[in-house]
Amino acid sequence: MGSQIFVMRRDARDVIVEYEGSYFNSAEQMCRDAADGNDATVLYCDDFEDGAWAFSGADWNPDGTTQGLVGGHAPENDGWFMVNNAAYPGTKALGHDGLSTDPENTNHGRCVVDGFQGGAAGTLCTATTYRQNVSVGTNGASGWHYFSPGGHSVSQYQEIYVRWYLRQRSSANAEGGVGDFVMGHEKHMNFSTASGSWVLFVAHKFFGGGTFTAISIVEETEPSPPGWMSQNPGTTGNPSIALAGNLDHWFYIEVRVKLDDAGMNNGELDMWVDDCGVSGLECTGPGTLRSTYRNRNFRQAGNPNVNDTQLFNHTWMESWGNPGSTGTQDYDQFIARTIRIGPMTPL
Repeated sequence: MGSQIFVMRRDARDVIVEYEGSYFNSAEQMCRDAADGNDATVLYCDDFEDGAWAFSGADWNPDGTTQGLVGGHAPENDGWFMVNNAAYPGTKALGHDGLSTDPENTNHGRCVVDGFQGGAAGTLCTATTYRQNVSVGTNGASGWHYFSPGGHSVSQYQEIYVRWYLRQRSSANAEGGVGDFVMGHEKHMNFSTASGSWVLFVAHKFFGGGTFTAISIVEETEPSPPGWMSQNPGTTGNPSIALAGNLDHWFYIEVRVKLDDAGMNNGELDMWVDDCGVSGLECTGPGTLRSTYRNRNFRQAGNPNVNDTQLFNHTWMESWGNPGSTGTQDYDQFIARTIRIGPMTPL
């Protein structure tokens, strides 16, 4: 078995499930193999089948004496450190000022309600931002996840793959009266270093005269200036894919990033995206490559934010935008790994 501590919890089906140390919370086979100590390539998993995103503000001990940034471990939090969210104890004390709360009192988790709000690929539960309606700034719930307990100083990686599922809701299924989801110019998933600086992020962006095209794209932090890297079908041979017009659909997204070696322009990035339909079950292949970039310079010696000694140690699901998005977004089926992941195989 793995070296982490086991905790017991009932999932949404009211079945006792064994979770290991809060970092392998999924019934997907590679995650179960990781929990059993048989797959060291998997760093964390979460399918939110416990019905919540997280139970407290940080991956820390329940008495609040040891914060997850420097050690400490709260298994019920599944490794998540919630930020910009007044609903979670401690977040404001850490210097964040978010005001998102969950009126359902389910810690930003949602399970099947009248046939909706279930998870991707036939699962029952998902995490949700709840309501996004801030014109500029952080909208709804937001949280980051280290690649291992105590990961602020350990478990750093030059190359990483992260997969998740994203759903943007129609007005018929939105929460808080916000209507159909409308994308803003919004950061979505950050790939970050031990310093807390993001190296790049998957984002929503609009192009041309303020017209929202809802194309999933990637931004990188090359020193001057940051560069937008949109889907580039001429390189991959596959067409770009838009999220607009497909509300209530689950989208599979997987991103690989390899940081450049010190002093070299050899960083790499790949992104796979597919529309998996309303059920999330329609992605049956290996995933469609939508973006590929080579010869990138993600880090440089002397850069105060991302220098040539820093490596990845966590991801951050963020919802900061200028302008912000409006509506409700759901996240599901997270896996971080050191090799390809692919879409989820239905359980």
